[in-house]
Amino acid sequence: MDYFAQQLINGVTLGSIYGLIAIGYTMVFGIIGMVNFAHGDVFMVSAFVALVALLILTSWLGIGSIALALFIVLVVAMLFTSLTNWVIERVAYRSLRGSFRYVHRSVKFRASHAGAAQQVYSTAGPRRIRLVEQQ
Repeated sequence: MDYFAQQLINGVTLGSIYGLIAIGYTMVFGIIGMVNFAHGDVFMVSAFVALVALLILTSWLGIGSIALALFIVLVVAMLFTSLTNWVIERVAYRSLRGSFRYVHRSVKFRASHAGAAQQVYSTAGPRRIRLVEQQ
């Protein structure tokens, strides 16, 4: 029974994340009329920002209250994500209004790849790990 309950919680959590991303795509497409392919990348960067903020708050600053730490993490992640989306919209998408559809697609893919994902890949990407020490 414990296994079933854990899998039920995992399924509801993953489904909630998928639903949140789908609602974000729908809102962005409804408001600006373009699909933002950088949407998932911004979610990924927001999760990394939340993790780093939580680690800084609990280990370096010594905040013992989990509720306070999670509230601060939520605010920091929302502010950083808002700033990232604002920069992407100003730099990449604002100049695209009224241009051809092909240009939209190429710039959206480029903003997605070069923007948020590249930041994470360069800082937290794969590293070479030596399994055996060399003498």
